Amino acid sequence: MQSAATTPTSLARAEVTVNFPGASGLEATVTNRPQTPDMQVALPPQASLDQVVDLDMKTGAFPASGAQVTFALNQPVPGDKVAFVANWDPGSQSWVPLASETSPDGKSISAKLAHFSTYGLAFWSNLTGKLLSVRTSRPDCPAPPPNWDDNSAPQFFDDINGPVLWCATTDPAHPDDLEIKLKLNRGAAAAITTAIKPNWSHSDLWQGNTPETWSTMVLSGPDALVPDPGAYFIQPTGEYEFGFGKADVLNFWHSNRTKPLIQVDATVPYVLAGLIYTQISDASVVPALSLITTTMAIAQCSSEIYGAGVDLTLSSSSLKSLGAQLPGLMGALASCMSGQSDSVAQAAANYWATRNPASTITEVEKSAHLAAKRILVAARIYAAAQALAPVADAATDLLLDPIARQFIFQPSDQALKDYVQNNRPTVPGLPVVLEGKWCSQLNPSNCFSVADEKAKHPDLFVYYSGPAKDAPGATDYAFCIGHTPGAGNTCSTAGSIFVRYFPVGVGWDCSKNHAYYDQIPICDPDYSAAHDLSRPRIIHPPNHQQGSVYHDSEPMYLVSGGGGSN
Repeated sequence: MQSAATTPTSLARAEVTVNFPGASGLEATVTNRPQTPDMQVALPPQASLDQVVDLDMKTGAFPASGAQVTFALNQPVPGDKVAFVANWDPGSQSWVPLASETSPDGKSISAKLAHFSTYGLAFWSNLTGKLLSVRTSRPDCPAPPPNWDDNSAPQFFDDINGPVLWCATTDPAHPDDLEIKLKLNRGAAAAITTAIKPNWSHSDLWQGNTPETWSTMVLSGPDALVPDPGAYFIQPTGEYEFGFGKADVLNFWHSNRTKPLIQVDATVPYVLAGLIYTQISDASVVPALSLITTTMAIAQCSSEIYGAGVDLTLSSSSLKSLGAQLPGLMGALASCMSGQSDSVAQAAANYWATRNPASTITEVEKSAHLAAKRILVAARIYAAAQALAPVADAATDLLLDPIARQFIFQPSDQALKDYVQNNRPTVPGLPVVLEGKWCSQLNPSNCFSVADEKAKHPDLFVYYSGPAKDAPGATDYAFCIGHTPGAGNTCSTAGSIFVRYFPVGVGWDCSKNHAYYDQIPICDPDYSAAHDLSRPRIIHPPNHQQGSVYHDSEPMYLVSGGGGSN
């Protein structure tokens, strides 16, 4: 037997009915109940409470087979909403969403009940628009970047529909610093990693305060939650700004010419945090406090969330399984938060209070507990309602071509020249003509660089230079790599590196070398023909010549760097 209550409305509700599948002769009473402020505030901001009813038995006892409640609507559920039935828990003053089914025509929502008490019908944003269609505007860079940045080079993917929008400018407070701004142009949250530590960073989420890195923010989370110590959380359509010093960026570029300075990625913790944050944040709780509470909840419940084994690093191939896993992950978060909501809220409040000494701890605690309660309900809704279908698609879009999510710094030509000039290896006695990297044209892997030798032998110095006796016009240099204390400005042959420099116009004929002609008349190999007299060259001869054959050395030509030639 069915029992029903009818309520006139200007919204969608029309009639609430209860039946008892598997049982007969039973009847329930359905009484409309006024919504209280506690009921309304207990739902996340993106959810709205439509109708509340009290259910009780009119005849007989509640059967072991349970009951089913159905909310019949005057019009279909809007396409951008999900309707669900929830049970009101007066003890915790919170809603417990139930697995709910919407009829094919969208005009009725049903849920199975294990007991009678107070139930409500709520509507919730299903995230379709927020995840898939959301777009934002470009960041504002009113001034060009400093002149050491090559703003004409393609340093980032410049497309208004790209997943990340970029621009580079000058930091007004520090005119020689590079300021990079980015906006997340999607409805999913993401992680930002910087290859070097910025001088400063700013997020629109943090209301002018310096944002904390993920690892600091979550405090007690396991290492697996931290993709990188320099990772920053960015909310959907959020904006970040980073300031970098000239020396730091140029030094990084010199060793990592193709590595991005900034990269945006998606990981499971960030997807979960973004989904929850999007639903719980509104003006009643400071956004940054909402985020801190969210990340602490995910960190403290990590063993429950990822207990079954989840690949935390997302890729295009793993996104299909993510869509199927998300309801279970949210259910695990909800189960954990049902017992830890108060402790998470208190920890978040204490942390926020230390970051904002002017705040009132009583008000902060109240806000943090509200955020924690919303996290619990949002996770329950995600686990019960069919609201996660667009998530994998949105994350897939965010993970498209990495170049669209990277800022790859390029120095200006003048900055590069200045850098090379200012960062020549400091080697006592080193002449300008030997600077840079020299390589053989016959064997490009055969190279010589004073900088490389300096890296291997920090105490490297030039202890001899003079005219080459067997190559008029060339100059011989001897570097010490194994100096013996007390030996003065000399070095053993075994502890030396020998280099000969040939300026433009000075050639080499191995068969006529003067020093060894009488003792070793045969050259094998003979690289005389490989010498291009129109260019300066060096050779790196062996420390000893032994046997009946003179071993010639390949000429090397300057391929990078270099301070001069003659």
